[in-house]
Amino acid sequence: MATAAIDCYHVSTCVFVSGLNKQVSWTSQAWLTLINSVPSEISLRAIKKDMADPSAVIPLTPYADHHVADALASLSDEDVCLKLTRVY
Repeated sequence: MATAAIDCYHVSTCVFVSGLNKQVSWTSQAWLTLINSVPSEISLRAIKKDMADPSAVIPLTPYADHHVADALASLSDEDVCLKLTRVY
């Protein structure tokens, strides 16, 4: 799985992309974080960069949202995790 994740990592933007349109989504960043596909510093940079991107696909359900919160917590970013959870 880590090899597939590396193939999805877009070096110039520092986020994971998927599909023909190179979609960027919070949930994809979270899932790739939760499976430990890359070192945590790369995952944290990717998820934070994605969260700051207004064109990124955001989670619209509690199911997807909790994966993002879990990923942030697993990366020891409790402040952003709690802020995200409180907004939802």
